[in-house]
Amino acid sequence: RRVMMMMTSGGGKRDEVAELKARLQQIASRAGSSTDALAAVQKAVSCMTQGLDVSSLFPEMVMLANTRNIIQKKLVYLYLCTYAEAQPDLSLLCVNTLHKDCSDSSPMVRGLALRAMSSLRITNLVEYLLPLVRDSLLDVSPYVRKTGVMAATKLFTMAPGLFASAGLTGKLFQLLDDPDGVVVTNALLALQEVLAQSGGLALPHNVMFRLLARLKDFTEWGQCLVIDLASQLEYTQEHMLATMNALDDKLKHTNSAVVLAVCRTFLSITQDHAELHAAVVSRITGPLLLLMETAANPEVMYPLLAHLKLLLSQQQNLLYDDYKLFYVRASDPRYIKTAKIELLTLIANSRSAANILEEMMAYATDSDALCSRAALTAVGTIAIKIPAIATKALSKLLCLLDMEVDYVADSIVLVLKDVVRKYPTASAEVLDRLETCFHIVTEPQAKVDPQ
Repeated sequence: RRVMMMMTSGGGKRDEVAELKARLQQIASRAGSSTDALAAVQKAVSCMTQGLDVSSLFPEMVMLANTRNIIQKKLVYLYLCTYAEAQPDLSLLCVNTLHKDCSDSSPMVRGLALRAMSSLRITNLVEYLLPLVRDSLLDVSPYVRKTGVMAATKLFTMAPGLFASAGLTGKLFQLLDDPDGVVVTNALLALQEVLAQSGGLALPHNVMFRLLARLKDFTEWGQCLVIDLASQLEYTQEHMLATMNALDDKLKHTNSAVVLAVCRTFLSITQDHAELHAAVVSRITGPLLLLMETAANPEVMYPLLAHLKLLLSQQQNLLYDDYKLFYVRASDPRYIKTAKIELLTLIANSRSAANILEEMMAYATDSDALCSRAALTAVGTIAIKIPAIATKALSKLLCLLDMEVDYVADSIVLVLKDVVRKYPTASAEVLDRLETCFHIVTEPQAKVDPQ
């Protein structure tokens, strides 16, 4: 019965495609565009996206590309790009239509046609694509120019020799002075890919400073790209200070990606200048803390915490007065909680240890066993690092054993092992207390110390 149902279903789909083909032929035989034509094209694309093989409709879809309806044209181009590689001979049928559309008076049509032409992925068509790419890079419309840059990248992928002989690399460099920021961003991305095998993109300092001076013209993503490229240059002292002055205002940006890009660049270009590097670390800490304090999205907060942890590895006293910003919120996901606990452990000093210890004890009873273990481990680490708080920390750990929660007891026993090694005089008190809680310990490592 199942086989018969599958055969019936397969036959029904073939009948549906045959019916759609006949419908498209009937529509294509009439001049102009209509609502029926758009509906038929939408049906064909819908079948295609559902995994149904509608490659047999290729000739009819090519004829329906000749329309002034921009929605219909987009859908037809999508269909042609999907099946062109599997139908290389039939794809020649759409070259004339696409070539004609690349000269259309509408920049939207020109851009769509060029994008479709470069997405056919047929090597035999590169000779038709090259002149279209050349013309698009000089088009009056920024939309067509940015599409042309991406088309040039696809041409490089299909025919790198033809790309080089046509001098398109130089034309892409010329577009770095384009008045449209998106065109410049696309040109930078294209040059990165084209020059990847020859050492990568290395911009002259005068070009980089021109880009930095007009960062406001770029999207936030484009700004990140330019700022990251700035970190890859070789700098003299003068160039370094000029770059930092140009980017300093971006530390106030509301987008965390832009701020982090500036931080990475500052740290990278000053790494061989110890005093300046230390000043940079202090300078970027404030903006990072502000972003972290206002971040509503944990996916934004986590990289900020990671960057702050990196800065702490270079200046341990950097966040001594800001430890309360890292207190865990009930709404924080597990990975944010553990990252904050780790930072609190690193920040703790003789002045803040008592407050941080109290906070950690609140986390120690968290319903999430991993967060509880991280907090208890942090208590032990703080006790070992700061002897003045050790007695208080030890007392609180032993009190938690009265809860008789297995994962809490397991973590406490493992932590006490390290604390007792640091403070042997506490061993008698600890051992007496542990004798009464062996029945709730489930972790094998907590029951037996392999050493």
